[in-house]
Amino acid sequence: AFGQPWSGSGTAEDPYQIWDACDMQAIGADSNYWDAHFKLMADVNLASYTGAQFNIIGEYFGPNDPNNKPFMGVFDGNGHIITNFTYSSNALEAIGLFRYVNDVNAIIRNMTLSEPNITVNNDYVGSLVGLLEKGTILNCSVQDANVLGHAYVGGLIGYNKSGHIENCHFKGNVTGFGGFDRSCGGLVGHIGDGEVFRCSADANVMGDYYTGGLVGNNCSGKVQQCYSYGEVSESGGSGGLVGRNSGIIVDCYSHSNVHARYWSGGLIGRNHSDGQITRCYSTGTLSVDGGYWRGGLIAEYVPSVPGDLTPYVLDCYWDVETSDCNQSEGGMGLTTSQMRDPTTFLFWGCDSNSAWVIPQGDYPHLAWEDVHGETIDNGCGAESDPYLIRSPINMQQIGEIAVTKDEAKMQQRWSKHYRLENDIDMSQFTGDSYNIIGRPADMDYDQRPFTGVFNGNNHTISNFTYSLTDPFEPEFAVGLFGQVGEHDEVLGGYNPGTIKNLQLVDPNIQYQDSWGIAALVGWAPAVQIENCNIIGGRITGDWGVGGLVGVLGHPADGNLAIINNCSSSANISGQAAVGAITGFMTGKSTVQGSFSSAIVTGGDSAGGLVGSTEPNSSIINSYFYGSVTADSNVGGIVGKNSGSIDNCYSTGFVPDVNNSGGLVGYGAIDSNYHKSFWDVNINPDVNGIGNRTDPNVIGKTTAEMQTESTFTDAGWDFVGEVINGPNDIWDICEGTNYPKFVWQKRAADFVCPDGVNFIDYAFFAAHWLQSIYGECGGVELTGDGKVNWVDFALFAEYWMLTGCGECGGADFTGDENVDLADLYVFATYWLGFEYAEVDLTEDGQVGLDDLGQFAENWLAGL
Repeated sequence: AFGQPWSGSGTAEDPYQIWDACDMQAIGADSNYWDAHFKLMADVNLASYTGAQFNIIGEYFGPNDPNNKPFMGVFDGNGHIITNFTYSSNALEAIGLFRYVNDVNAIIRNMTLSEPNITVNNDYVGSLVGLLEKGTILNCSVQDANVLGHAYVGGLIGYNKSGHIENCHFKGNVTGFGGFDRSCGGLVGHIGDGEVFRCSADANVMGDYYTGGLVGNNCSGKVQQCYSYGEVSESGGSGGLVGRNSGIIVDCYSHSNVHARYWSGGLIGRNHSDGQITRCYSTGTLSVDGGYWRGGLIAEYVPSVPGDLTPYVLDCYWDVETSDCNQSEGGMGLTTSQMRDPTTFLFWGCDSNSAWVIPQGDYPHLAWEDVHGETIDNGCGAESDPYLIRSPINMQQIGEIAVTKDEAKMQQRWSKHYRLENDIDMSQFTGDSYNIIGRPADMDYDQRPFTGVFNGNNHTISNFTYSLTDPFEPEFAVGLFGQVGEHDEVLGGYNPGTIKNLQLVDPNIQYQDSWGIAALVGWAPAVQIENCNIIGGRITGDWGVGGLVGVLGHPADGNLAIINNCSSSANISGQAAVGAITGFMTGKSTVQGSFSSAIVTGGDSAGGLVGSTEPNSSIINSYFYGSVTADSNVGGIVGKNSGSIDNCYSTGFVPDVNNSGGLVGYGAIDSNYHKSFWDVNINPDVNGIGNRTDPNVIGKTTAEMQTESTFTDAGWDFVGEVINGPNDIWDICEGTNYPKFVWQKRAADFVCPDGVNFIDYAFFAAHWLQSIYGECGGVELTGDGKVNWVDFALFAEYWMLTGCGECGGADFTGDENVDLADLYVFATYWLGFEYAEVDLTEDGQVGLDDLGQFAENWLAGL
């Protein structure tokens, strides 16, 4: 009745061949063929079938109805086009070229619908499939479409219950008028637990409720690597991409403009607590008639449990300029220029398997779009390929994972490697808006510390601010990092984190009624902090307040909490356990090679370096020259000490109060000391309990404290001596300053006093444009100005010869013998050259390049 029998046998190897409109019409006429294989052999025009004349494929009478007959076969469009599919009805539901598809092996693929026109006063309406319960839709497109239905209306698919839709695209108009709790989407009206992958919609979508540029309602499905353009309007809950979401959306974007009566979101209208949104962005304009909810990314968050105010939105952004919106229930608002900057998208490279590219001067695009651009590459978090931090936004992104409450993801992200690529200014984050990195256990979170590596790469983070905005919600472990490292209570081991080579300039931390407060790390049970400095700023807290670390170490046995070669010059204040480096030390924690010039103020237990220490903690090779005040237990190095202090000194001011000392205020019986000093001219009236009872805590005059022998006689390791060790820890400009660390000495600081100044400039000028540097004490035998292996080889030719006259110049003592005495003279100049300090670029000449290096440190400070 509907044409000649199809060619082919209906198998995968020999599918039925569809050549014209009659062949198409015949498929829907007989359900006995709906499990067969079909292949479109030519473009087909269905204009001759109007109204409800076309036999749509599949029968549907309602959920679980025994009379339902789905399409379960394979329809291969073979790259061809079906034009002018038209259908209108006021009775049937589930309308599309395929009415009902339900089989895991069912496939519709490789075809285009051009100018379909669907008008149905019922539910489950799409131009290609009305109801997709199971099956796959692959490589299908719809062009210039008009689709109108009652509820669950989509440009391509009305309702995708559990199907898979991949590489499908829609362009046209979609309208749904189903009223409350109904959905309408540019590509799919409603998703149950189905999937939509690498799809797009450029659509004008109008609906009554839950309307989205791509999907109306994503109940528990997954939308991945998709995008939308167009206009979304007239809905109770509209989103540029999805109207309502309680499923998963990852690696998607929307440029759709959204206008709604109630909820208008750039990406999502209403996001429920089960909804997870990762690596997405939106740029569309937003407007709301009723003045209800408007969000740059998400208009409203709907928790399933009352009081749960934490949506799962991770690494998502919206354009605050194009949307004219500064608020959202999740995500981060950025400027247009920031949205077009590849460095903004810190975690969009590796985590998304290179899903994204950025054309120059444009927003990110999905790689499958085949748009010319550079793949986002900001590192992958490995030691050899760390995440690259280039902006304050990047710092904010590291800690953003905490707001998702995804414990596993937090642990994974906070165990990675990070490297700062340039100086950054954090002043845009005020109050408590900054996302602290690393969280201690509290009522909302399991313990998820930072256990990765943050390498400051010798750069600066300036103007980091964090302050308490709600006095009824005190917090603990506050700093740029909250908790670093952890002690495994079950296994008894340690999992440390590392922070190194970083400067914080002018931090401002104001957090009362709390403990573990510092600019860098609030609480560090297991940490390696090295070459980190706090320069200026102010830190205020309650207990355990420090410049670098609030609380250092863990009470359990362990020795993985170490601060090495660090400094602080901030103003530190608190109620108890207050110190410029760390407020409180416990367990086998160590501060070494560090110093402070801070102003420290506390109520009880305040120290220039550490407020209070417990047994087994150690402070080694460190010093203090600021000022510290407190009501009791106040000392230049430690206010209240139960640990060990070795090779330390203090020249800071300490007031004469209860238990005050130039080095230590109160020293417990189990505290111990080794050759440590304090300046009695600065603090003549205090010496502290520990100081009075231990011969290794020594008061010296200023003159004695500025004399090297005071310290070397006590066993301190200085430059130029080898008796006390080979490490060259300390150096001094005698008579003008106290000892300093060798690492503090700046390039071009050639001569005393400390600092790069005119005296150093005069020394530099004396060698200006020199390239011949003398005989190096007669030991330089080859004339290259260096004493090295080449000279040693010439020297060795004459080794142990006697009566050899000049002996090739190797007879340095003039006795005509080359022996141990000559070797001693040679060794004095080994690998040295007279001009080494002045030739800063080591090119063998003192020129403009060296002057440039010199100028970098000119008058830069001590």
